[in-house]
Amino acid sequence: MYKLLILDIDGTLRDEIRGIPTSAIKAIHMCQKNNCSVVICTGRSIGTIQDDVLHLEVDGFIAGGGNYIDYHHKILFHQTFDHDLINYVVEVLKRKDVPFSIESQEKVFMNQKAKEIFETMNLLKIKQSHTNKQCINNKIVYKNNIDQYTNQDIHKICIWKSKEVLNEIKDILQDKMQIVQNDEDYCEIIQKDCDKGRAIKRMQESLHIRKDETICFGDGQNDIAMLEATDVMIAMKNSHYMLKSVASSVCEDIFDNGIYKELKRRSVI
Repeated sequence: MYKLLILDIDGTLRDEIRGIPTSAIKAIHMCQKNNCSVVICTGRSIGTIQDDVLHLEVDGFIAGGGNYIDYHHKILFHQTFDHDLINYVVEVLKRKDVPFSIESQEKVFMNQKAKEIFETMNLLKIKQSHTNKQCINNKIVYKNNIDQYTNQDIHKICIWKSKEVLNEIKDILQDKMQIVQNDEDYCEIIQKDCDKGRAIKRMQESLHIRKDETICFGDGQNDIAMLEATDVMIAMKNSHYMLKSVASSVCEDIFDNGIYKELKRRSVI
């Protein structure tokens, strides 16, 4: 019997254009009635989690890719990069003039080149959805605001990179970092031992829940870390190919009611 359900947000629980399907909301409430706690596990910081997700009244949140954990509004874990290290990283990235962003719990700071990339990605998602609708309640403001960064606590660095730039950042952060997403020209860097898998283990220890009592759903490369902490890892149909290759199984897409159907198949609800 599962006691803990872990759900990623973007591309898993929620479509950026269409929102959250009714079936997923129903599944969450059914799990809670069956004494299975539901926890959101996202790369987003708490301040950028969409309002419709916050209104679900889930039991807890793992945010920032794993650097922040709360359960029933009690903070169980929170860790950020050293300020001096981040200041140096920002200085280097500005000098190299590459697209980059950094994230605090409340805000995403980005330079002009990153802003333009985010806007292009947003327009592409709208085009692929075959609607004229904007992303629903995104909460991330796309603007060149990197100069507003003034020693806020930072937990994530995103770089559209060259190999040379990434190696320089690695030299600065050394054993204080890990890469959780690394595509051909893009990577996400978080603090060492603060990925989604480690965060789930920390929550399990706090709640006295075992690995074989935990099931999770994801779609991205950074969700692979959840495998080590859960008994069953379900990949959405639209998932990154690397996640699909290691997941326990693949379920239907978000609006084909994938979460609800898979939980039914496994008798969780």
